[in-house]
Amino acid sequence: MIYRNSVPAQALIERLGTMDNPVLMLSPGPGTPSEAGCMPELLTRMRGKLPIIGICLGHQAIVEAYGGYVGQAGRDPPWQSLQH
Repeated sequence: MIYRNSVPAQALIERLGTMDNPVLMLSPGPGTPSEAGCMPELLTRMRGKLPIIGICLGHQAIVEAYGGYVGQAGRDPPWQSLQH
């Protein structure tokens, strides 16, 4: 099933509860994770309860939900100068 992030998180959680072996896949935006509709609440409430996959904005939302930071790399990202 595919739902927009404007659907209330509770409705999606109830739907996930009716499925055998559900997987939550969070897809591209626009915007930032904090502006991604029900994504932040879904991640908070479903964390550790089922597999979660994120693509683009969905991946960024997962990063932030687990305490990470999402930002722009800038013109000269620090890893450019790493030596292998």
